[in-house]
Amino acid sequence: MPNSHFPYPHLQTHPQKPHVLIAAPPSSGFRLSHKLLHAIRKRDEAFFEASRLMHSMGLLEKKLNKLEFYSHNLKPDLEECTNVNVVSSSTSTFLGVSF
Repeated sequence: MPNSHFPYPHLQTHPQKPHVLIAAPPSSGFRLSHKLLHAIRKRDEAFFEASRLMHSMGLLEKKLNKLEFYSHNLKPDLEECTNVNVVSSSTSTFLGVSF
């Protein structure tokens, strides 16, 4: 027996004990609003996770760019060291005789 003057439709008072509240069976409106709140919470969690992943991707992209820049600058130095070693080893030995 729902009480029309009671402000909470999903609760009702016990018919023989008006000071005791009992839960009424959830209505379809209550179930739908509960599902809607659950869906909104899940959507917000997914949005937060996507935002966090996008931020992480940005950080990884910056690190990759720094690494590419570093390796690009390191390549000429490596070639220079290789050329110096080749030249010094070819001039120090000639026909098996070291100078």
